[in-house]
Amino acid sequence: MSKKIIPYFLGIKTGGKLVLNNREQFDRYITIFKEETKLRVSVEEVKRVRTPGQNNFWHGVFCAIVAEDTGDSIDEVCKSIKRMLGRPYYWREKDHFGNTRERFWSTADMKVGELIELQETAKMEFAKREFVYVFPEREQIASF
Repeated sequence: MSKKIIPYFLGIKTGGKLVLNNREQFDRYITIFKEETKLRVSVEEVKRVRTPGQNNFWHGVFCAIVAEDTGDSIDEVCKSIKRMLGRPYYWREKDHFGNTRERFWSTADMKVGELIELQETAKMEFAKREFVYVFPEREQIASF
């Protein structure tokens, strides 16, 4: 194995210890280093990002229902919903030239629960504003 390729090793914390999924592969990898070499080891939580099905539900069902009613594109509806909800889904910031730019939290960067929370928060906001949309539950749609 090359030192230039930095592999990652998955594991799980159990009983207060890190148990690697493939300890033998890890042990083989570290043999490329000389004895007494100082190494940096990083540990981070594996994020469970939203699934393609969840993303399809958000764009292809949730935003599509609103788009059909408003006549806007699905992309514009997605942005409008995030604008309506504000932070953390939408914010404005100045770039290094002093121009104000819109920023949106991409659903591609959301974890499973975060995308569900976006949908549920949007439903509650629509209800407060007396917009009447009937959204099917994700479980009611076979392909999602």
